[in-house]
Amino acid sequence: MINTSYFELLGIEERFSIDLEALKKSYYKASRKYHPDFFTSAPVSEQEEAAQMSEYINEAYKVLGNDRLRIQYILRRMGILVEGEKNDLDQSFLLEMMEINELIFEAQEDNVVWESVESKIKALQDKYAQTGQDINSYLDGLLLSNFLTYWDYTQVETLLTLQNPKTDYPDELIFIMYHQITELYFKLSLSEMEQISNNGRNIDAQGKDHGWNEKLEAKFFTERLVRINRYFEALTKSFEIMIDGMDKEQFLRFRMALLPASGFQSAQYRMIEIFATDFINLVDKD
Repeated sequence: MINTSYFELLGIEERFSIDLEALKKSYYKASRKYHPDFFTSAPVSEQEEAAQMSEYINEAYKVLGNDRLRIQYILRRMGILVEGEKNDLDQSFLLEMMEINELIFEAQEDNVVWESVESKIKALQDKYAQTGQDINSYLDGLLLSNFLTYWDYTQVETLLTLQNPKTDYPDELIFIMYHQITELYFKLSLSEMEQISNNGRNIDAQGKDHGWNEKLEAKFFTERLVRINRYFEALTKSFEIMIDGMDKEQFLRFRMALLPASGFQSAQYRMIEIFATDFINLVDKD
């Protein structure tokens, strides 16, 4: 049995990220050294040893040359992964493991104490133990899962299917999208108002939610007000997009096809009004 690691065998530093060109050169050099053609006249024992080494070198090159297999190999050598576990994984776990990988790199490069890495792994073990899951099943799945992409996270494809004009006038698209963008700014504003009303969310550095804060801090309050003002400033300035950015003749025609729909029916805008003042100010005739 060959006890040398793949990295030692090919003379490559054990890292999650490696120089693939350097790996290829080391592979060719090692392959030539143990090529069976050089052992045709050697004793049978040496021929068998060369064949075994050649096979081991090929396997090492195959694993180290593949990002997924290389990371899996390193984690198994570290004792983090275990053979035979299932490959289920959620996206939050992927992000957590990426953070652990960064800590491992820092530990290798800066020679820092490994306690921070071990504590992270222990925290993950505790987290998944609460759900009756073994961390190894998620670690194996990590190596097979795809990375989160921008379009998946923002659901762009779904977003771009939500514009459905009722007429063939091209500028109706501007009208729809402007109002959809307005509603998104309303949602941002309501999120900030909810934060203010409940003193802000208390979420620790590990991402654990401890509920609402007991006291509203002045700094937190003013920062959220600035955000809300920014949202409405953007809405005010963008109004020109709808007023001057549409053909007026088109607007007058397609607008009649949209009755009785009206921006005054915006439920979110009414919620903003309720958040912004005492309810009596919205219903009292005087």
